[in-house]
Amino acid sequence: MLSTKFWICLALIPILQSLRPEIAEHGLKCTVPGSRPWDDGCMCDTHLGPGCGPLQGKKEFYPADVPKSSDCKCVTPMESREESRKYGVYNITNDAVRFCAGLFTMVEKDIPSDSRAYQVHHSMKNTINAALRHPEVETICQTALTGDVSTQTADEELVHWQKAQTPLPTSETRVVQVMGRQTAETWRVLLKSVCHDECHELVDMMKNTSDFIAARVAVHGDSIPAKCSNLVVSKVEAEILGCCAKSCGWDGKAQTCRYWPFLNQEEQDGWNERCCTEDTILRMSSREVMCNSVKPEAERKKLEEHDPTQAVEPRDAQLVSQDFKPSLLQTAKLQDKETSGVGDCSDLHKACPKDDQKMHMKHCKEKEAGEWNYMASERHFMLSEVDCVTEIDNIEKTSPEKCLSKLKENQGMRSASWQSGTCPLVNASCAEASQYDKDVQNDFLDAAQVVLFKLAAR
Repeated sequence: MLSTKFWICLALIPILQSLRPEIAEHGLKCTVPGSRPWDDGCMCDTHLGPGCGPLQGKKEFYPADVPKSSDCKCVTPMESREESRKYGVYNITNDAVRFCAGLFTMVEKDIPSDSRAYQVHHSMKNTINAALRHPEVETICQTALTGDVSTQTADEELVHWQKAQTPLPTSETRVVQVMGRQTAETWRVLLKSVCHDECHELVDMMKNTSDFIAARVAVHGDSIPAKCSNLVVSKVEAEILGCCAKSCGWDGKAQTCRYWPFLNQEEQDGWNERCCTEDTILRMSSREVMCNSVKPEAERKKLEEHDPTQAVEPRDAQLVSQDFKPSLLQTAKLQDKETSGVGDCSDLHKACPKDDQKMHMKHCKEKEAGEWNYMASERHFMLSEVDCVTEIDNIEKTSPEKCLSKLKENQGMRSASWQSGTCPLVNASCAEASQYDKDVQNDFLDAAQVVLFKLAAR
């Protein structure tokens, strides 16, 4: 005896036939040029063209939905690549995307337009990989990201294996505004660190994805800028943002770096070089807010004026992961929520630079020990001008820990402060210094405006 399920299925057949007569009577026919069967409908390798009315741009569709008597067809990969070229690659806001997309576009446009998809794929992949083997590839990337040379010039240097140009950065670039004016000698030294980690990861990611991006562009006509943004830059920027946030103790709620007062000048400079010298850090992005938070108010305004604006919808900063974005945690574990783990002194992700890992572990423990209080920089400057202040280890650049030890060892001292390696001690007999006791703070809102301060136990 036949089962109940069989009779139900049999009863459904005429209903399904009435819904999709073209399938029931003739079998699925994908008559749109360039389309093929897919599930219970049809699909293009790229997307439907302008002759398809409301279906334009769609990849999957049902034959019955195609406008009658239309010149609807699937856009060919070659046509899609032509469309993509019209989009100004070098007009993209973000330098890292420009650097990546510019290289792929520069290579693709030189391939004969009548080449087959597999020829485009192999030619792109091989030329890109050869360009990325340039012995100065990371230096070229650094000069592009700092605005030292244009991204187009950098891409041409890679493709044609030209020597890297390293002219002095101009006063308009972010690197000069953050790190100060450079001489030829200091710039050569600085180029070893500015954007170094970002470029190392960026070049590696471009190498790892070049085959896939070339295939998607050749076979499906995918957008090169979109592929560079999603597969390369967003992951690299997410890691950079996450590592930088962790290493400075970024507190997104207070919008300040909690470990900043514990960093000496060398560490502060190193953090700025690694995290904040890219020339197109976007205005109002999480990365801009974090980088600018460690600068005095006047410098912040200049940096905000320099940083490029971004589109409101979608936000450019989200597209390239200069914003904290929880959805990216699946692909880049380093990019945390807005409060980036302050107080969590566990090891940073192994992908973070060693300098960031050391800074995080060292200063997180110093901050969490809770032995230091804080004083506003302006008041501290006034205190340092009184006659009864003794500077200890100014030449040796002592640590906060050693500075506290000096205070405990010297019984005749009233207080100690620490800033960038210097440790001024105030004599206990100094009556003039007592007026500053009321300025001691247990916490702070602006890392750029405080120094570490400690009153001796009485």
